[in-house]
Amino acid sequence: MYQFTPNLQGFLLPHTIHNIRLLLRLGIPVQKLNKRFRRTYSASFVDLDEDGHLDLLKVNDFAGFDLFYNNGKGVFRNVTQEKVNKSSLFGMAHSFGDFNKDGHLDFYVTGMSSTTARRLDKMGCQRPDFAEYDRKRMDMAYGNRMYLWDSKGIFKQPEFRDQVARTGWSWGCSSLDFDNDGNQDIYVANGHNSRKTAQDYCTHFWRDDIYRGNSKPDPELSTIYRAVFNMNEKHGHSWNGFEHNHLLVNQGEKGFINLSFLMGIALEEDCRAVVSDDLDGDGKVDLLVTEPNKPGHRGQLFVLKNNFPNKSSWIGVQLEDEKLIHKKEIIKGGSPIGTKVKLKIQGQEQIAVFVNGDSFTCQHSLTKHFGLGQNKKVDSLEVLFPNGTKKVIKNPKTNQYHKVLQLIN
Repeated sequence: MYQFTPNLQGFLLPHTIHNIRLLLRLGIPVQKLNKRFRRTYSASFVDLDEDGHLDLLKVNDFAGFDLFYNNGKGVFRNVTQEKVNKSSLFGMAHSFGDFNKDGHLDFYVTGMSSTTARRLDKMGCQRPDFAEYDRKRMDMAYGNRMYLWDSKGIFKQPEFRDQVARTGWSWGCSSLDFDNDGNQDIYVANGHNSRKTAQDYCTHFWRDDIYRGNSKPDPELSTIYRAVFNMNEKHGHSWNGFEHNHLLVNQGEKGFINLSFLMGIALEEDCRAVVSDDLDGDGKVDLLVTEPNKPGHRGQLFVLKNNFPNKSSWIGVQLEDEKLIHKKEIIKGGSPIGTKVKLKIQGQEQIAVFVNGDSFTCQHSLTKHFGLGQNKKVDSLEVLFPNGTKKVIKNPKTNQYHKVLQLIN
């Protein structure tokens, strides 16, 4: 049953490309400075330890992700090993959400799951001279990882982690409640390079390249790789091609299920960036998805309008700057990054945050949307700004967006 209607446009989604490698070069003291030069594709300042200070999550290709906690004095401490288990992956992007509705922020990180690596691992294929490579192979090629906050402040992978892990060669992602049932779902863009044939370069990578490559300049090796790439392109070989996007629908304690084909949004194209937003203001979250440029083919923007038929309630918040005129100058409220929105309903609390740099080469808007399921009433909406000010709306009307001014402290 097709519920999302694709609207194809012949242009790329305008987006802000975040060169995240500059984030840790701002003169802020950070431990283990060698991590500044990783292949970082997404990063966000976000308060994960709930102490009121913006921490840093950065996602890296080949190096997993790094989590730095901010002590409030400009010093960031690497807590990756303390706060998460298994941070290894070919990281591309991330998204935040309260996936288990406990009032605390969780996060989801996309990686590149590999059928070739799994096959080699199951067959016991190893290189004795590369024991460390083979030991880490499945940690790296496992795919996406979800981390849920627990009462001790640790982020743990849930029992249903396999359900959200193997979406393919994954890129951008976004959290949204597409059916307004009150559970945060996830949309993931997939596909690296689909050409004429399904013959896959990935098999060559895991059997040969991974053992040859290193971080040192090697003209001879570069010549070999160039020749191999050119040969593959000439013969139309793919590299993790023909992989479809996933709509991972949150079923609560049952975990997640992929409904992208059923909803008509799996897409045949290789995709990259994902943004979720209620474009027409009807209370149903739509999707914007980009396809990359390729030789002889200009990438497209896919506008996926949400036509899912349901009568579930919803509520939302839209941030706006408070502007004051002082001495003929306009003063604005400051950055909205780090602003939290808390939804209180029937004694339970859910949370959403405004962050920078989530998903992949894009930026989400200053709007937060909550599905309410069959609930018709909300106890309160609480908006907490980074400057310490707070706005509370008691018994807010549902099925509408509430505009909130960012107050100046």
